[in-house]
Amino acid sequence: MSRRILFRLVTVGLAGAVGVSLLFLAPVIRRNVFPIYVRAPAHKVTGQSFLYDRLLGWRNIPGREATTFGQPLTINSRGLRGPEYPFEKPAGTRRILVLGDSYTWGYGVADEELFTMLLEEKLVADGRAFEVLNCGVSGWGTDQEYLFFREEGTRYSPDVVVLTFFFNDLSEVVASMMYGSAKPLFLNNDLELGNVPVPPPWKKQELVVTDVNPFELVVAIMKELNGLCVRAGCRLVVMKFGNSLAPRSERFLEMERRFESLLARELDVPYLDLDEAFAQNGPAGKKLVSVPDGHWNAAGHRETALALYRFLVDNRLLE
Repeated sequence: MSRRILFRLVTVGLAGAVGVSLLFLAPVIRRNVFPIYVRAPAHKVTGQSFLYDRLLGWRNIPGREATTFGQPLTINSRGLRGPEYPFEKPAGTRRILVLGDSYTWGYGVADEELFTMLLEEKLVADGRAFEVLNCGVSGWGTDQEYLFFREEGTRYSPDVVVLTFFFNDLSEVVASMMYGSAKPLFLNNDLELGNVPVPPPWKKQELVVTDVNPFELVVAIMKELNGLCVRAGCRLVVMKFGNSLAPRSERFLEMERRFESLLARELDVPYLDLDEAFAQNGPAGKKLVSVPDGHWNAAGHRETALALYRFLVDNRLLE
């Protein structure tokens, strides 16, 4: 009996810091599971196209070449932005693995302008045998980044893991849907996982928001991520950013104070305040971001690479 393929179109939203409307092009096959692709209506401009994932909700499409605002966009065969990196680490080489959302993924900038690529170039120019892996996915929160590292990231045998943290993560980790798309959800601070398998996009989805304190949940996820790093023999670095977008915002400043106080009390890991580094080492705020979407431009990625490089050297994390 021939297989029937049904294509269903569902409108949702997905982005890193800014929600955009997306279209799911979902082939539904009887008996077999086929890839389900997620494309923004303006994906030819933004480059935002994804693959539905039963655990993570969505991820980058492996082996994809496109553009983001006219700049080259390359996704390697394992779904990471940038060049190919096998799971097996080359002999004599050390690795930095970066987890993050659309800022890390590189919304609007070319492959060679990514802070991960610039950091690797700087390390190699210094005579250090390092690879820097960009594991960013637009729209991901701290929970999805942790799950990716648990299931796949450890296979790259990183020596340092950089977890980027923006304050929109606080709203992302307590919801079963974000930007209109279903995602995994930790139900409590013990990291009991819910909404998995993540419903495919054509299924009716009801928003669930937990009553867990988002600051406590984010730090609980970071603690578990640090435990994974310890067992894998690598160091975790938390890199916070976002206040430079609105340096006078009392809301952001209060969120920063609460997060940093809880993190310092619960988890002893190297902590890079990127906003502070921006203010000390280069232009801050609007000079580093694109208007109106608020993502880092090429200058923002250069400053991020420089700040992260200095932090890694100063904290002897490259040795």
